Amino acid sequence: MSSKMDMRSVSQREKKISLFKIKQYPKRLFFYILVPVVLLAVRVWLETAVWQTTRAHYVTLESVTAVLALFVGILALLRYSARPSNMILFLGTGFIGAGLLDIYHATIFSQTNLPLNAAQLGILWTWNASRIFLAIMLFGSWMVWQWETDNLFSPKSLIIWPGLIVAVGLMFFAAVQPPPDPASGFTLQWAELAASGLFFLLALIGYLLKKQWQEDWFEHWVIMSILIALTGQIHYLFYSTQLFDAMFTAATILKMLSYVCVLAGLLTGMLRIFRQAEDSAAKLIATNTALQREISERKKAEIAAFEQRQLAEALREVGNALSATLNFNQLLDLILDQIARVMPYGTANVMLVTGKGNEVIIASTRGYDTRLQNQLPPRFELAEMPTLLHMMKTGKPLIIPNTAEHPAWIQIETSRHVRSWAGTPIVLKNETVAFIALNNSQPNFYKLTDAVRLSAFAGQAAIAIQNARLYAELERKVEE
Repeated sequence: MSSKMDMRSVSQREKKISLFKIKQYPKRLFFYILVPVVLLAVRVWLETAVWQTTRAHYVTLESVTAVLALFVGILALLRYSARPSNMILFLGTGFIGAGLLDIYHATIFSQTNLPLNAAQLGILWTWNASRIFLAIMLFGSWMVWQWETDNLFSPKSLIIWPGLIVAVGLMFFAAVQPPPDPASGFTLQWAELAASGLFFLLALIGYLLKKQWQEDWFEHWVIMSILIALTGQIHYLFYSTQLFDAMFTAATILKMLSYVCVLAGLLTGMLRIFRQAEDSAAKLIATNTALQREISERKKAEIAAFEQRQLAEALREVGNALSATLNFNQLLDLILDQIARVMPYGTANVMLVTGKGNEVIIASTRGYDTRLQNQLPPRFELAEMPTLLHMMKTGKPLIIPNTAEHPAWIQIETSRHVRSWAGTPIVLKNETVAFIALNNSQPNFYKLTDAVRLSAFAGQAAIAIQNARLYAELERKVEE
């Protein structure tokens, strides 16, 4: 029952997830349109702003951004180690490279002895370095996915490439310095700015055409990150006229916000991985439970079939043994000897119904010691024994697993040792002619299922008694 409930809860969760995906599709499209529009509106408002930040505040902001990029990159690589994907590998190394370049940028600009022109050229050059590097890696992550989809290469063949790209990118931006001429330097910065914007745009188009954003939370947040980064490059930094002005600071904040979006996607994706693992574990447990139940049921069926074969063989041998004698007194003793093969007992007796069917006599016993044997009443009224009356009325066996808990059980001196009892009537032509009673000192020794065994044996005993009676009647007629 618990396994069925687990399977049902898992399937219900999967249905909810599917419905949730369908509902999220138009909402995500709406956000992809809304985010650039809102950012453009904020840019228009900032065009009239005159406030500026300080060098110290800016360095602190860049340092925090660099640490955030490194954290996102490390988290992406951890996800790659748990569920390998070259797309995630490129993203992770891209953010680690961007974080290192941001640290380099913050370190260079923290030097207070730089002249204004040199500082402005240096900050634009190193600021754009992390953006163009990350834009290239984002576009590369989509290209890798496309190549894998088209089976153009083995997934394992690109493992070392992201690290090489990071190393080459760091050396390039550290070694190459902007031209000393301000006009040439700023021309190079705008070219670099346009290049980063182009790669962000190509990455955005690739991820949108990929269409996995419709279902995958991680890809949704990657697109949000690219949208914010692209808007920051084109509509904010491009319109910055001097260091630390409102546009420049807003572009830096948007860079940090783009990192936060990927972080949100990674955390959401990892949460989904954990939930999928939980669902898989629940399915596995439910399947194992169902399999164990099926194995147990099969074993029970095999044991029951084996016991039935054993019972049939024993009854066949018992029938042959009972048919081997026609002496009535010997037959009664033989009945108690043979029933032990079908139903073990501690003590047992055969009781014959006499007179008008209201009295019984104990005709044969087994297992009693001398003291108890002498105490057994040779004859007693049937009305004194509710168990025998019940069997005479129903014509069926009676099982009392625990005599201490059964209301029909009457405790007498000779039956104090009896804790579990089984009895069956022997019926000939719809008339009860005898009873077989089996006693055991262990509570719950006999089970209700034992009634089938007793009933089968009683049928064999009835045939043997009928044959013995017919033989005795024939002998009497011959003597007459």
